Amino acid sequence: MTTQTKYDLFIKYCNSICNLTNILNKTVKQNNYEQLQKILSDKQNQDSIQKMFQIYEEYSDIKIFNTTTPRKFLLAWMIYGFPHIVFETDFKIVDTYPHNIWISCKNMIEYFINICEKSIFDSENFNNIITDYIENIQFFIQTDKQYMIKKLVSEYCEMVETINYISESKKYDSEQKKNTIEVINMTKNKIFKYLKFYDKQITHNNLEKVAKFSINLNKQVIKQYEKILVDDLMNKNFIFLSQLIGEIKNNLINFGSDRVDVEEKLDTEFIIQLIQTQNIEYQHIDAYGDYLNQQINKLQSSATIQDTNQRWLDINNNKSDYNIYQYISKIIFNTLYELEQIKLNICSLQTISSIGINIFNL
Repeated sequence: MTTQTKYDLFIKYCNSICNLTNILNKTVKQNNYEQLQKILSDKQNQDSIQKMFQIYEEYSDIKIFNTTTPRKFLLAWMIYGFPHIVFETDFKIVDTYPHNIWISCKNMIEYFINICEKSIFDSENFNNIITDYIENIQFFIQTDKQYMIKKLVSEYCEMVETINYISESKKYDSEQKKNTIEVINMTKNKIFKYLKFYDKQITHNNLEKVAKFSINLNKQVIKQYEKILVDDLMNKNFIFLSQLIGEIKNNLINFGSDRVDVEEKLDTEFIIQLIQTQNIEYQHIDAYGDYLNQQINKLQSSATIQDTNQRWLDINNNKSDYNIYQYISKIIFNTLYELEQIKLNICSLQTISSIGINIFNL
């Protein structure tokens, strides 16, 4: 078979799958993400692209498709049509990752459509465009894999931390703890299965070690942050304090506390002015601590309030052991800890509910 004959066969075959490219383009224009997923997963469509790979390689003797698959080839339409979903970010076209991948997809799709619909073809340009696309898509898949592993490991660590929280909490009796932890362990196992899909070397034992290290590290980081805040306050540097108060206010408001009341009671500029002019006294800090504890209590169930109040009393009763800056730091980070416990509690309840268990039956 002559080169020209092979070339004609390739063009003819591309013309024959023009209907597939039309469906892909139409689905993208209709903004139908779910339908596009089905088209990409359809075995007949993948077989059509695989045959195109084979015919082209017979024509050109260049094995440019060896490192890709029909599904990866068709993925171009998913990235081109739905970058905000694929990349999980607001999308603007610039020449940096991941936007350069979108540009590579766009170039490949446009060139392939020209072959299918208009028989416009230049082997050198086609090789360059396909090679660029394959390199970019491989990089994207590897980067996405690393992102998913990191995300799933983080979720696994959160499950372990939630189990620790439930084990130590007085909110649950022994039977409730057993049932709740059992459900959360089901979620842990699901996360583990997803992780094994991305990395077959991952083991339960390794994940447990990572989770334990992460939790211990967080505790050490908090201690270090407490010291940093104290040093900043002593040096009249209030940037970190302002950030922490802002985080507390945002969390309280997001959890449902009255915005006006929170902004008024936790007036950042006024608090900084008190510290800066050295007019702040322990009684002022007591009042802030009481207010924060009351706000936290409003967001908790009656079963957890006792633990929260005890932690606040422990700090308050031992304030003579701290200088005024240490006392402020203790209250700030204790409040952040209590807010984190609320998040973990919500997480555990959502986990239970998502699996179909009625929390009121626990």
